[in-house]
Order: sequence, then structure tokens, then C-alpha cells
Amino acid sequence: MTPALLRLAAHLLAEAAAEFANHGCNDLDVSKHLDAEDQDALARAAWEWNGSQPDEDPSEVPGSDWIVMHALARMLVLKAGSAP
Repeated sequence: MTPALLRLAAHLLAEAAAEFANHGCNDLDVSKHLDAEDQDALARAAWEWNGSQPDEDPSEVPGSDWIVMHALARMLVLKAGSAP
């Protein structure tokens, strides 16, 4: 993907995350989609984006889908080579 497409994907993901934030659902489980290394990277990005740390395990991905979606959007923007 080109940087422009990555930025577009990030934008759309962030827009969707804003809508998901209104759903009040905290049951996201990424374990069947990601290996332990990717889960750890995603968890750290999500906690950083959220500006907080988990009470227990920092490698645990937050259950709030919208937080993870925002973190993924930020990761895409960074991959595209442009600051958010």
C-alpha cells in the first residue's frame, strides 16, 4: 500500500472507532487473529494511545474495540511516514 492509502485507511478506521465508542462493548478478543508478539505490540500501542496503563498485564490488549481501532489507525499513519 502507498503512504496515501495507508493514511486513508487510518482515517477511515479512526472515524469508525469514534462510532464504535458509542457501543459500550468491551469484549474484543484478538487472540485468534494475532500471535503473542503482535498482541504485545498492539497492546502497547493501544495503552500508549489511550494515555494509560493497565492495572495488571501491559501486554494484554484492551477489550474496548474502539481503543484498539484508534491505536491501529495511529500505527498505519506512522507506517505511512506522517505524524498524526
